[in-house]
Amino acid sequence: GGMGDRSVSLPSLLPAATASSGSTKRAPSELLLERQSLGAMLGSGYKPRNTEFLDLAMYSNHANSAVPVDSPLFSVSPPVIVFSDFEGLQTYEAVVSLQNID
Repeated sequence: GGMGDRSVSLPSLLPAATASSGSTKRAPSELLLERQSLGAMLGSGYKPRNTEFLDLAMYSNHANSAVPVDSPLFSVSPPVIVFSDFEGLQTYEAVVSLQNID
């Protein structure tokens, strides 16, 4: 058979995409659209969710912070990194800058 006979299971980048479709099998064009919508969402002030809350006093001598608890401590630049036109089994690098907001 040709390449059209193969199906590939691609992981979802957006939690709602898997829950609504009930299946993770999507065409590459659907994954591309999902990645583009993720990039748009992240670029438009998307705030990541807190995965764990740690008491600063247990890990630092500087327990006071001017940053509210529900805000990230770092600003990230660029907010989204997308690798396109890449080849498998190759190493690609990108620079991510983190600036302390506190």
